[in-house]
Amino acid sequence: MKREFTTDNTIIVKNIFESTTGEIDFDMYDDILGHEKVEVAYEANGVETVGDFFDAKPLKIEVLKQIIADAEKAGCNYIAIDYNCDHPDYTFYGVDIHAATDEEIKEINNKQKKEKEEKAKRLREQAERFTAEAKKLEE
Repeated sequence: MKREFTTDNTIIVKNIFESTTGEIDFDMYDDILGHEKVEVAYEANGVETVGDFFDAKPLKIEVLKQIIADAEKAGCNYIAIDYNCDHPDYTFYGVDIHAATDEEIKEINNKQKKEKEEKAKRLREQAERFTAEAKKLEE
């Protein structure tokens, strides 16, 4: 089934901003305990946290506000967030998401048409090579 792209069914997503927090657990520890205490604690056995905790690490609200402000300044209207399972940090992707314009639909359709034409050309060239190779085998 051929995919039809129209302004009624197509949404454009453009990633225009990216920000990574760095290892937020250390930032939180430094912010709350002070850098020297954290250094001493890590030389001993690490920083202890007691109480409710979550699958992801908390992020300071001021940091989040700044990321959002930077994304908005860059022209973003949505944010996607990835959590790094390797070490505690977040990557924020500021994106512009909007309904496709007539011009964008034209670009999408032209790109698809060009890709199909290039694929058809490659397949014809392969077929010619295979045909020539088959003829050689038949001799």
